[in-house]
Amino acid sequence: GNSECFNGLPNILGAEDELCEQEQVRSVGRDAVSFFGEPTVVRFCEEGEVGIRGFARFGCISKNDFFRSVLLTGLQDQAVIGVNSYKMGVIASTDGHISTAGDTHEHGWPGHLAPETDFETRLSDRGSSPFGLTSNPGGLAGVWAVENSRDAIFESLRRKEVFGTTGTRIMPRLFAGWDFANNACEMDDRAAHGYARGIPMGGDLSGGPAGAAPQLFVSALQDTHAAQLQKLQVIKGWIADGGQAHYKVFDVAGRENQKGEVDLQTGAWSGTGSADLCAVFEDPEFDPAEASYYYLRAVEVPTLRWSWAQCVALPADERPDACDNDAPKTIQEMAWTSPVWYLPPD
Repeated sequence: GNSECFNGLPNILGAEDELCEQEQVRSVGRDAVSFFGEPTVVRFCEEGEVGIRGFARFGCISKNDFFRSVLLTGLQDQAVIGVNSYKMGVIASTDGHISTAGDTHEHGWPGHLAPETDFETRLSDRGSSPFGLTSNPGGLAGVWAVENSRDAIFESLRRKEVFGTTGTRIMPRLFAGWDFANNACEMDDRAAHGYARGIPMGGDLSGGPAGAAPQLFVSALQDTHAAQLQKLQVIKGWIADGGQAHYKVFDVAGRENQKGEVDLQTGAWSGTGSADLCAVFEDPEFDPAEASYYYLRAVEVPTLRWSWAQCVALPADERPDACDNDAPKTIQEMAWTSPVWYLPPD
């Protein structure tokens, strides 16, 4: 399912984000059947309640089940106990059980479990568990390291200079600072400028000049064997006076790529896309008294979901009946960077 975010979580203010609905395993208010065949109703957790056994369709949905909102919990804890209990980076991975780690290609994905190597079984709606039609190929982890060595990779993991994708090899990057050049995106070595003028994903942004607002120097390169990029978005989370949690999604690059549709027979996108997107974004709503975080989301143009891509690859008269199902026919692959954090000066 989608582990980044969930719309409508209690005590968090922010507009609905349509990308939070993608690959959603559970829906609040909907009757469901647990892994063990018991009826259950999906609901949000009450204050202080812990969401347990969600994988088996039990329990409530907690704000701490999702990356965006658990980062807000960390900022709230920081204000109360002086420690951010959820100061974490982000990666993504597969969770298959047939020794196919990293096999995230929608068109050839063989399923999570051995029985799902049979196509019709893979398409079955196993409502009691997140397998079959409900499932998906999973994600990939990315690391920005100085070299491809064990030591360098682990150092990057420790400093949270890492990212995750939904399965394609998008390459996102984020730096935060106070004074990036206006032409930073035109530079041959963007990373050198990012390190020289700011801090990379996973780091802390210290106080800047009076009256200044944080700048996010963000970029992403498409996976050359996948779809082009549609847009870059900066997601901001912050804690206002009284401890109220907020988030907001800013579109910062690729606005011209928004319109189009997918040909459901070929998977072709009728609109435009980009191989490389970049922007220097300055927070227009910055309050230096509010603790906040920022991360980048890079989004591809829509493509066919595995459950339809594998059906449409067959002649119409050879498709199993299970191809007629309720699963979305399209998805949008994406990537997320680890956040950067801003804390008000003492």
